[in-house]
Amino acid sequence: MKRVTWFLLFLSLVTACFFKRPTVQERRCYLVGEIGTALSPLFGDPEALRGLFSFKWEKDETVTLLRGEFLYQRGQGVWAEIKDPWGRRVVEVWLKGEDYSVFYPKGGLLFVGKVKEEVCFSVNKPPLLKFPRGIKGNLGRFGWELALKEISEDVSSEFPSLDPSAIKGVFQIEDLKELLERYL
Repeated sequence: MKRVTWFLLFLSLVTACFFKRPTVQERRCYLVGEIGTALSPLFGDPEALRGLFSFKWEKDETVTLLRGEFLYQRGQGVWAEIKDPWGRRVVEVWLKGEDYSVFYPKGGLLFVGKVKEEVCFSVNKPPLLKFPRGIKGNLGRFGWELALKEISEDVSSEFPSLDPSAIKGVFQIEDLKELLERYL
């Protein structure tokens, strides 16, 4: 029994030496329009990416969990479809530099504009993986965590665009920010 204990202890020490802990980038702050430039080197400066994500949003003691898929294409920006925990589409987001478009399909509402807020975050990138697996940060009083999954550079689909017939009203992005601060 003593030999087995020593063997297990030796085995756990040896395996611990081979597994490196994920490296966490120092927490830095950027303007929203600079996020793509800041993250691009961590992803290997790709032409295109597609993947899944889960998103945790916190304010005070309230936690909101969302999930979805994203598509990035150089020159086009980022598109994300965000769903609630039951798989229903909540919003679609387009981001190109500091230009944002957020579409709520349930009400047909489109929020557009430039976001010049500062966002602070750190990136979790395991040393043996090609892409980061998590980003954690805050935007004003809101804390958030983004977990990335199934990231692929094999992107053969068109960059999604908004169907103009689905839009029932267009508002400024500041209106959305005000709603989020008031009700979240």
